[in-house]
Amino acid sequence: MCRMFASISSKDASLEKFLHFAARSNRSLLKQSNFDPSRLQKDGWGIGYFEKGKANIFKSPNPFFRDFNKLENISGSTSVFLAHIRDASNPRGLPAKKLISVENTQPFCGLGFIFCHNGTLCIPDAVAENLGPLKKNIKGLNDSEVLFWQILKSLSAYGDIVTALRMAVDEINTVWISVKENYSRKGIMVPYKGLNVILAQKDALYALCLYPENSNKKAIMTPERPFGMMAFRKEKDFFVLSSEPLDEGRYEDLPSGFILAAEKNGGGITVRKEKL
Repeated sequence: MCRMFASISSKDASLEKFLHFAARSNRSLLKQSNFDPSRLQKDGWGIGYFEKGKANIFKSPNPFFRDFNKLENISGSTSVFLAHIRDASNPRGLPAKKLISVENTQPFCGLGFIFCHNGTLCIPDAVAENLGPLKKNIKGLNDSEVLFWQILKSLSAYGDIVTALRMAVDEINTVWISVKENYSRKGIMVPYKGLNVILAQKDALYALCLYPENSNKKAIMTPERPFGMMAFRKEKDFFVLSSEPLDEGRYEDLPSGFILAAEKNGGGITVRKEKL
C-alpha cells in the first residue's frame, strides 16, 4: 500500500513549505519510502498543486528514494498541495512492467481536482463499466485511476463532495453484489482492500479513510498505529493530512469509516470530520 499526504494553507505560500513534508521532515515521505526494506515504496511518486487555480502535476515512475533530487527543479507557490509515493497494487494480475509508468503514477487530475489513493480497488474493470462517458478519461492500468473517475461521476450526480464520497463507496459495494460470484472464482473475495482517498480542489481538501480494521499490519514509521489510520494536524493557517504522522507534531486520528473536509474560509481553514 502507498503513502501520501496533502496540505492546505489559508493563503498561498512557497512550495518549500509543502516540500518540507515530502523530503525534509523527520518522518517525510522520502524517509517512509525506504525505511522498511520489506515494504519499499518503489513504484513511482508524484506531487500535485494548484497555482493560480490551475492544477500542476509532476510525476516520475522511479522510486522516490532514488529520484527525490528532482524536487529541486520545482518552484512556485500554492495553498493546496498533494504528494504520493507508490507501492503498486495489481488486482488484475498484470505483468509488473505494465504497471510502472508515468500514466499509472499518482496523483491523477481532471475536472479541477487532484486525487491520491492508498489501497486497492479489487474490481476496477467492473467499476469502470459503470463510468459512462468518463470511462474514456482512463489512460493507464492503475485501479486508483478508475476510483478517481468513479468519485467524479458520483460528484456530478450529487453535487456535494462529502456526499459523493459516500455514494461512491455505496456504488462499489452494490457493483460487488452483482460480480461477487465471478470474482470469487479468481480468488478475489472483497471489492476493495483500503479506500484511503484524498481529493483536492483549489481551495479545499477532502479525505475518505476506509481500511480493513482486522489487519495486524502497522504504519511504516509509527508502529503503534494501524497501517490504514490516517493522521491530521491543524495550525492557525495551515492543515496537513497524511497516511501517518510526518513529524513529531501533535496529530489527530482519522480512523476507518470517516470523511474529513478542510476548506479555506476567509482568512482561516475550517475542518470537519464525520462518519461515513
